[in-house]
Amino acid sequence: HDAEREKMVREFGKPTLLLRIPVDFESFYQPVRSAPSRNGQIVLLGIGSLSPARRFEDIIAAGGILLKKGYDAKAILVCKDFWKDDLYKQRLFDVARQSGMEQRMIFYFEGVTEKELRGIQRQATVFVFPNHINIWSMSAFESMAAGLPLIVSRTTSVAEVLVDRRHALFFDPRNVSELALRIEELI
Repeated sequence: HDAEREKMVREFGKPTLLLRIPVDFESFYQPVRSAPSRNGQIVLLGIGSLSPARRFEDIIAAGGILLKKGYDAKAILVCKDFWKDDLYKQRLFDVARQSGMEQRMIFYFEGVTEKELRGIQRQATVFVFPNHINIWSMSAFESMAAGLPLIVSRTTSVAEVLVDRRHALFFDPRNVSELALRIEELI
């Protein structure tokens, strides 16, 4: 799915073909959202399995930075807890409390149905993909198809196919301040 794995397979002497996982565009399509306004609510959306590699805490912390700057920030995390990771889940709760986002969070640890996901995407104003590892994200492209602007970590394989400031806004992995600045740029 990405250049890193393509290179790895080629090193084994195997022929490769790089294939990106396609998106069911028609299923997810919604008109492009207007840019969030300074006075309106900004709803950050993160989707993926519950894992420290997903860096959901960065979304929460960036929301906290925005709150301190006077923005009406909220976050929705659809993060199914496949591995029953109570330690990471507690970390998210701690970051939410420390950042002032505790009452501004919605967590979906059990996952959601496709219909619920589309409703959640309609509530969101920005999709954030903060992973610090090279990984492909169907949810990033599904959210783009649903009209959401995308902010993505430069280390993900999503950044291999998008252009910074043209298709999405990029930020350095684990750099919460830069993530918050990219969200402010959208506002």
